[in-house]
Amino acid sequence: MDKTITEKPNSYKVAVKTSTDKEWVSNGLRFKTKEQALTYAKDLFARWTAVKEYEVQPSEDAITEREPSQKGFEDSGILVGPE
Repeated sequence: MDKTITEKPNSYKVAVKTSTDKEWVSNGLRFKTKEQALTYAKDLFARWTAVKEYEVQPSEDAITEREPSQKGFEDSGILVGPE
């Protein structure tokens, strides 16, 4: 988990818990805004039935995902599926 961030974070990440997780876990995706990360979190929650809780956390990591398109995250390679 990131140490406490006292200034504006470099990015935001999505952390999740499944029924077996005691700690928050996240992948390597980092978003420019909290809103972008929340959009991804809601989509992940809808697709991955193992997720029981999610939250957006500030991160000191560099941004890895560009702004999602209006259709979602397909332009960034996060979601792949038929149009």
